Amino acid sequence: SKLKAALGQLAAGAHLAEVGRYVRRRCAELELLADGGFDLSGEIDLRAGKTGLAADYAKGSIVSLRLGAGELPPEAELHASLHALLRAYDVILADEGYLTLTQPVNE
Repeated sequence: SKLKAALGQLAAGAHLAEVGRYVRRRCAELELLADGGFDLSGEIDLRAGKTGLAADYAKGSIVSLRLGAGELPPEAELHASLHALLRAYDVILADEGYLTLTQPVNE
């Protein structure tokens, strides 16, 4: 990724972790995803091991919603969850702290 190329793997991972912590904290403070079963821990198990692309995806996880195989909720509930995520995303994208934290990386 551009972030890894610009910062190196360790610094890129640290930056992703910092952004994730900030977004989770702001979501909690603003109660953006208080309902709906969202997990703001940043922990996700993609069963990917410690290396590879899936491992990088797991490191970049900020918010998750566990939907087990064969346990999908009704479509209306999925839509409500998606809309809640989109509302939170809109708020975070306009957040001054987030904008400062995510300044473009110089290439």
